[in-house]
Amino acid sequence: MGDHGAVDSLLESLGANMQRIVNYRPAAEDCLAVGLFGIRRALVAERAAQSVALLAAQKERDRLKSMIVGLHNASVAGDGSDALTFVFPGSGGGEEVRITLCRALVRQWSPAFDALARHGNGLQGSFPKEVRLDDVDPDAFRAASDFMTSGQLAEDLVRPIDEGSHPLPELADRYDLRDLVDQYFDKMIKREALTEKSAARVLELALHSNANSSRDLAAAFLASHPTSTLHSGAFFTLSPEAASVVLSRDDLRLSPPRFGAKHYHEREVLRLVDLWVEKNAAQVEKAGLLVKAVRLELFSFADLTSFQYELGSLQALGPVRAQLTSATASTLKRRLALPLPADDGLAEPLRKRKRTLLADPVTEEIQRKILRATLDLCGAVFPALDAATGAQTERSL
Repeated sequence: MGDHGAVDSLLESLGANMQRIVNYRPAAEDCLAVGLFGIRRALVAERAAQSVALLAAQKERDRLKSMIVGLHNASVAGDGSDALTFVFPGSGGGEEVRITLCRALVRQWSPAFDALARHGNGLQGSFPKEVRLDDVDPDAFRAASDFMTSGQLAEDLVRPIDEGSHPLPELADRYDLRDLVDQYFDKMIKREALTEKSAARVLELALHSNANSSRDLAAAFLASHPTSTLHSGAFFTLSPEAASVVLSRDDLRLSPPRFGAKHYHEREVLRLVDLWVEKNAAQVEKAGLLVKAVRLELFSFADLTSFQYELGSLQALGPVRAQLTSATASTLKRRLALPLPADDGLAEPLRKRKRTLLADPVTEEIQRKILRATLDLCGAVFPALDAATGAQTERSL
């Protein structure tokens, strides 16, 4: 796989030579400099490829080691050569499909398959000869079996992103074959460049199969590639669960770069939630998932105190407006209770987004003092932070 140390040494030498050329070369040596830069780029790419190959080889080594150790333990236990037959219902009421495998091998696949191989359906038997999988596609099971033996997934087993169903990763997720889930999604995504539509589909599939890396990749794409208008786009086709994942991203962008607005106030995220609910009225009961992704702690005191008036313009939110009101009140009380950072360092850190536009801190502190003084005059009670422990306590101003 190559010597990383030798490659690094060569890259360092090339870098030094190029710097000397940049500083001292005559005009006639420009083409030489371009050539050297090209060689350096090629070497960097080669080193990256070697790193990927090395990581894959280490992963395969660990997989084989785990399998060998498991087979040895099974042999010592006396069940290493026992055959196990998986039975599947026939297509259209036809003849049953039967697939026979080595029990000891199956037990190495995952804890779920280990339990099936040892105890059978209902997990009440003891090393049964047959296990029925009535809700599993036999072709998907064969593909999973081949993968668990070879560690390789054939390209033709990976369906296009827009395919209606993907039984292989569903099976892999159900029985905790995490490597198969990850490799399936990796191949599916690499097959075609992500677009807004395909990223939305990948996100939904990844959530369904618990493919966390692909979920984050698709969510990051959607968060950083907003549509030219907030009134259309793949975001509004997402399920509540998928939409909340996008809104939870630190790299969320609300308008394309060409529109000029690089930063935004967090209240604009709430507007986006309201618009999503408007376009998905049938799922308004789940809108609370999206509301939880809004970071109310990034609102200014002016926004928080005027929120009751703002709710009137968020008609689509309907029943979740009560949830918003409660969350806003809790946030306001917590913000009022926080001491100044200069006092004792107990101030709660903000979960800023990359493009968060915060209110002026001087203005915020003035607002905080005014509100606290008002509460003092009214004899209000609100949560305060204990200076010694940082725990919340109830106290009157």
